[in-house]
Amino acid sequence: MSFKLFKQIIKRMVAVFMAQALGVLGAGSLVGIGVLESSLLAGFLGIAHVMEMLARKYMDDGKLTLKEVNEAFNTQPIKK
Repeated sequence: MSFKLFKQIIKRMVAVFMAQALGVLGAGSLVGIGVLESSLLAGFLGIAHVMEMLARKYMDDGKLTLKEVNEAFNTQPIKK
């Protein structure tokens, strides 16, 4: 894996963390969990999901291509 691809993965994981954390800002207070704790939990779970998908793709052939990275980050169907 190239350093350029590694940097792209790190940047995209930060974006996943932000998207997941911001999506639950108020939801934690409904069940008695603080805003910070619920945001951190959601962010880390989002990253864990992507890391699992990347690990599974790496196990297939011992390589990660840009296509495989894009597939791991695009878990929702793309509307045409």
